Amino acid sequence: MTLPPTPLVQALAARYRVERELGVGGMATVYLAHDLRHGRPVAVKVFRPELAQALGTERFLREIQLAAQLNHPHIVALIDSGEADGLLYYLMPLVDGETLRARLRRAGPLPIDTALHITREVADALAYAHRKGVIHRDIKPENILLADGHAFVADFGIARALDTAAEQLTQTGFALGTPAYMAPEQAVGGKTVDGRADLYALGCVLFEMLTGVPPYQGPTQQAILVKRFTEPIPRVRGTRAEVPEWLDRLVTQTLARDPAERPADAATFVAAVSGVVVTPTSAPKEPERSVVVLPFANQSPDPNDAFLGDGVTDELITDLSRVKGLRVISRTSAMRLKGADKSPPEIAKLLDVRYVLDGAVRRVGDNIQITAQLVDSTTDSAIWADKFRGAGPALFDLQAALAVAVTDALAIHGPSRPIGEDLRMADAGAYECYLRARQELWNWTPEGLRRAQRLLERGLEQAPGNALLLGELGYVRLQFVNLGLDRGALEDVRRIVTQLSEVAPESAKIHNLIAGIEAFSGASSMFTVARHYLTSLRIDPNDPETLLSGIITVPQLVPVSVVRPLNRLPAVDPLTPINHAVVAWLDALEGHPASGLEAARKAFRDAPDLPLNAWFLGTKVLRQCRLDQEAVPVLEIAERDMRGDVSGWSAGLIRLAITGDANGLRASLHSELAVQARHDSILAWLVAGACATAGLLDEATEWLTVAVDRGFVNFPFLAQYDPTVAPLRTRPDFHALMQRARRDYEAAVAEFVAPSERPRHYAEVAEAAASLPHPVAVPAALAARPIEDSSG
Repeated sequence: MTLPPTPLVQALAARYRVERELGVGGMATVYLAHDLRHGRPVAVKVFRPELAQALGTERFLREIQLAAQLNHPHIVALIDSGEADGLLYYLMPLVDGETLRARLRRAGPLPIDTALHITREVADALAYAHRKGVIHRDIKPENILLADGHAFVADFGIARALDTAAEQLTQTGFALGTPAYMAPEQAVGGKTVDGRADLYALGCVLFEMLTGVPPYQGPTQQAILVKRFTEPIPRVRGTRAEVPEWLDRLVTQTLARDPAERPADAATFVAAVSGVVVTPTSAPKEPERSVVVLPFANQSPDPNDAFLGDGVTDELITDLSRVKGLRVISRTSAMRLKGADKSPPEIAKLLDVRYVLDGAVRRVGDNIQITAQLVDSTTDSAIWADKFRGAGPALFDLQAALAVAVTDALAIHGPSRPIGEDLRMADAGAYECYLRARQELWNWTPEGLRRAQRLLERGLEQAPGNALLLGELGYVRLQFVNLGLDRGALEDVRRIVTQLSEVAPESAKIHNLIAGIEAFSGASSMFTVARHYLTSLRIDPNDPETLLSGIITVPQLVPVSVVRPLNRLPAVDPLTPINHAVVAWLDALEGHPASGLEAARKAFRDAPDLPLNAWFLGTKVLRQCRLDQEAVPVLEIAERDMRGDVSGWSAGLIRLAITGDANGLRASLHSELAVQARHDSILAWLVAGACATAGLLDEATEWLTVAVDRGFVNFPFLAQYDPTVAPLRTRPDFHALMQRARRDYEAAVAEFVAPSERPRHYAEVAEAAASLPHPVAVPAALAARPIEDSSG
């Protein structure tokens, strides 16, 4: 064991005390050091002098800055870097655990669930790094650290610098990567190495975790590399027969010699390693048909007729959203582009769509003319244009004819029910009230909701019993309950549902409203809530209001993968910031909060005046990522701007917990708002996490029990992924509560998950159960048992 180099000891002396050698690798030596400022152990990686010479100090320090920006729960962070007398080094936290290599040497092949768990976390880290433009290039068991039941990827710090110095390194005899795990294109010095090379290496690691040996072995490094090109890809099941067929196929696909035949990217691999079939990138893909309907201009002599253009836009979006195979940008995002000075290609790029539909409406007397054109943004040319004329009462028929013409121009089949079938409003004033109320709903502020309610009530005076007005009024009144402004509004929503059932019994809005009533009243189980939300999504899968409601409520009960279609919300309504924040919640529920972190931050930056953006970012995403210092000012904003309702109250509780004010938190638990929070499973869960953080473990258990009673039974999340309730996991009462949550979660799987996918979800349950300090009993044959489909 060598002593630390004196120049290194001297260079770090002001901040770190370098103590002893921890290990030696092909490129570097790692030393143990003590962080004098923070009183913690750290690791110092010092590169060999010849490697430092090939890299160059300036290039190393410049390129490693990107790696320093990587912030992910499963990536070992870079603390500092520098140069000392020609030695390049960087510092990272000391992970208190062992390498995967040490685990394999000690225990041999791993249990299948354990291997999948490690692979998922490593792949999630790779997906994040690849999005940041960083390729690791040396994924192997030595660079995967295991601690506290989780995997951490090390050595990202040198990846980009090695990339830029590849030619010099090759000349000095260094190979970028390890032969047993190196992708074929990397082995031959290919210039187009991308993230799929990391996936190949991870496939080799997964093969070794399952079988105990790498996929290719030989007496020399050269022999190992040759086998990659000359021998058939080995099958995992050839060595370990109990490995599922789908997993065997996935490993084989990931080890394909041609990168195009591997999973498309690391994010795809994360899904695939959970048992979902992946399509190789070489498979031809049908171009997505997607369109935005821009606000139609008013060309009428009377400027007060502007609402007609908005009406045509709104109805077109509604009609086209029913067309299968067509993604349509929602009205909320489309209306934000009203009057925007942007070309069709610019708009298409902003919204990630291919087609842009715009036009104008002109009314003179009783005659109406609608002109429209459909532009293909890839060529910036109109592929269709037409005019539609008729008398005032025929406006809705003109809109329906226009929608049919657009679907024909796109060469796709129409909807399952006739376009333009909704009950229409003959009264122009009522229709204008409806359109203006919809405009108020984008931000969910109490003032906006009150203005929307007044407009809708005025519209109903002019068009009594109209389905569109009733549905929107029900939605508005439900948000009064959701924001804690008026729980008595539930009775109004019930009356509206009764009226809607008479005039529009097939409406998706009915099921949406019933789901909200049941969720907020606590009168029925969350199974009933989920059934109604999923029914409304089947009827109208592109309605942003239904998607937004479902994405908040359903995933706390059913496996997140079941409701992954809900993540289309940002795709259909990309310019509404809160949609991106809410989708980040799905990532947190699957144990990957960091993957949604930037989306939630962006939502808050784009609309800081919208309280719910601050609430989602502070209470859920930042807390799940344990970024407490960043969370405090965000929570203060949510608490201030939502003062007087339960959401603001919950943000305040979390702030008190983070800042260590246990007495203030305990006092807040006896307020009137606490009584309201007991009716909401998500709020009860948030309160439980705040109490656990503050050390009020009895109160935390009580509130978590309320959350489970109200339907928050996503067992894998609570038992394994959620860091906010971690202090409870050693308590017997938490163990008993998880027994209940597991049973309800299994029932949800049995009802909502397709039979072919259930084994994967039960494997997830078993993995979560095994991770508890007091393991929850899960039958050994759980993953294989048949379950009758009770969903009807």
